[in-house]
Amino acid sequence: MSAVPLPAALPHAQPARSRVVPFTCVALFAVAVPVFGPQFVSMFRPPGYTDFAQEWLSARNYWAGDPVYLPQREGLLRRTGEDLPVVEVWMPWNAHPPVAVLLALPFGLTSDYFAAHLAWNLLTFPLMPLALALVARELNLRVPWWGALACAALVVAWNAVQYQLHQGQLNCLILFVLVLAWVADRRGFALGAGALAGLAAALKLFPALLLVYFVAGRKWRSAGALVLVAGALNLVALAAFGFAAFETYLRDVVPSLDVFRRAWRNLSLTGYFTRSGEALGAPQLGKRIALGARALVVLAVWVAARRARCARERDRAFALAVVAMVLASPIAWAHYFVLLSFPLVVAWAGAPRGAALGAPALASVALWFGEGFVPRLLVAPGEEVPTTDVQPVPTPLIAAFGLGPFTFALVALFAVLFARPAREGRA
Repeated sequence: MSAVPLPAALPHAQPARSRVVPFTCVALFAVAVPVFGPQFVSMFRPPGYTDFAQEWLSARNYWAGDPVYLPQREGLLRRTGEDLPVVEVWMPWNAHPPVAVLLALPFGLTSDYFAAHLAWNLLTFPLMPLALALVARELNLRVPWWGALACAALVVAWNAVQYQLHQGQLNCLILFVLVLAWVADRRGFALGAGALAGLAAALKLFPALLLVYFVAGRKWRSAGALVLVAGALNLVALAAFGFAAFETYLRDVVPSLDVFRRAWRNLSLTGYFTRSGEALGAPQLGKRIALGARALVVLAVWVAARRARCARERDRAFALAVVAMVLASPIAWAHYFVLLSFPLVVAWAGAPRGAALGAPALASVALWFGEGFVPRLLVAPGEEVPTTDVQPVPTPLIAAFGLGPFTFALVALFAVLFARPAREGRA
C-alpha cells in the first residue's frame, strides 16, 4: 500500500500550537504582576500587628527579662505602650511552641515591629521558590522560561502566599525544611531526613505526622532522628526559657486554642465537622466524626507508606503526609496552603493525561481562592463576614456546603495522592 501524502499545512500546525502555551504564560505574567503585584509587595510590611507579633513580642519579652509567654495584651502594653483590647480575642497568647520563639529571638532585638516583620518576610519568603525549584529538580521536571513566568504569576496572585506574608507565618520556612527532608529521604540519607523532619516538628507540632510515614516505611533511623532532634531543640528552649514557659504553654496556651476549632476559617477536618455538628444541634457527634476522620487520614498515610515500593510511590506517600498535616491538624488556616505547593507539584507530575487531570486541576483552582470568598457569597446583602471568626454558623446548609469547598479540595488532593500512580506521568 502506498503512503498517503500529508497536507502541506500540517507540518506547520504543531509549531503554531506550541507557540500558544508560551504566549499564554507570558500574558498571564503580564496581567498578574500589575494586578496583584502591588498588594503582594505591600504584604511584606503590613500596616498593623499580625501573627508575627506573637513571636516578636515573646522575643522582646525575653530580652526584657519577662516571661516569653506573657498574655499578648499585657506584653504589647509593656513593650510598645499600646493597649489593644481586641488582642484578647484575636491572639490572647502566643500560640506557637517554644522552639518557634527561640528562632525569633534575633528579631526581638529591634523595638520596631514593622521592621522585624519585613526582615522576617525577606528572609523566609525566598525559601518557597527555592523549595519548589528543588522539587522540580528532583522530579526531573523541565521548566522553560515561560513556565517559570507562569509559576511566578500564580505565586504572586495566590491568596495563601499573600496571607502568609501578611501574617508573617512559619510556612515558607517549614515548606523548605520539609522539602529538604524529602530530598534526603529519596536519596537515602535517613538520619538527615529524620533530623530535618524533627526541626519542622519542633517549630510547629503538625509536621510530627511524618513519624507515621517513617515508621510505616520501616525507616527506623529517620524516625529516631525525628524524635531526638525535636526533643533536643525543645531542651535548648527549656534551657533558654525555663520550666515556667513550658508550663504556661501547656496549661494556658494550648487550651485557649480550642475556641478556634469551630472557626469559620478553620479549613481542617476538625473545623468542618465541628461546625457542621454544632449547626445540626449535635456538637458532640461532630467532634466524634472529626476525630474518626482524622484517624482515617493518619491510617491512609500509614497504608501509603507501607505499600510504597519504588521512588515514585514513596514521593507520593511523603506528599500525602504533607496534605495530611493540614487535614488532620486541629486548626488549619488558608496560609497553610503554602505547604501544599509541594504535594500539588507531585500530584501534577504523576497525573496521567486526559480526564484524570480533573481532580488535581479542580483542587488547585479551589485552593487558589481566598478563604473569605465563599463566606462573602453567603451573607445577606449589606452584611459583613464575621470578624470574630468563632460565632455560630447560622444553618446546616452553610456549615456543610457553604464553608466546605476548601476542605473538599484538600480531600480531593489527598485522594489523588493516595491513589496508585498511573503509568504515564506528565513532565
